[in-house]
Amino acid sequence: MGKEFTIRQATKADFAAIDEINRSSGCWDGELTSHELLEKRHGKIDALDWAQQMTKAVAEHIRKPGVVCFAAEVDGKIAGYAAGEKKKTRQTELGQISYNAVLPEYRGRGIGRELVKHVMRNLSNSGARVLYVVTIDKDQPAAAMYEKLGFEKLTSHRYYTMDSKDIP
Repeated sequence: MGKEFTIRQATKADFAAIDEINRSSGCWDGELTSHELLEKRHGKIDALDWAQQMTKAVAEHIRKPGVVCFAAEVDGKIAGYAAGEKKKTRQTELGQISYNAVLPEYRGRGIGRELVKHVMRNLSNSGARVLYVVTIDKDQPAAAMYEKLGFEKLTSHRYYTMDSKDIP
């Protein structure tokens, strides 16, 4: 049996479906983002809740010039996406895998891995010498996928917060 999905470069016509994946799939649920953790600790930070903030951030990001975005289709439906961009430093060009998500009903089929591989190849072919991705420690499925793709853990970050009214 062959692949049950196809991967292609996303077009503007796909952006609404990608926005819907981020809005409705629960892809950011489970304390997998610093936005969610911040809101759980301190309450709503902005007019938008954490899930709306993530959806907005991804929507703005994938529409930026220079960002590459691939979509996975299953029976004509967008089942997932992955995005990335090159970041030029003084000495080299870095390629960042920026955002990716797959609808829950399509997970476990290798779609996310293939999407990320497409972004990796695109960034490499466009001159990125070093590729990187950032994920939160709690997102073990993502971390395991990145490691299987050859990424090696570089470091962990710690985020500290406090209410400003509590300044000593």
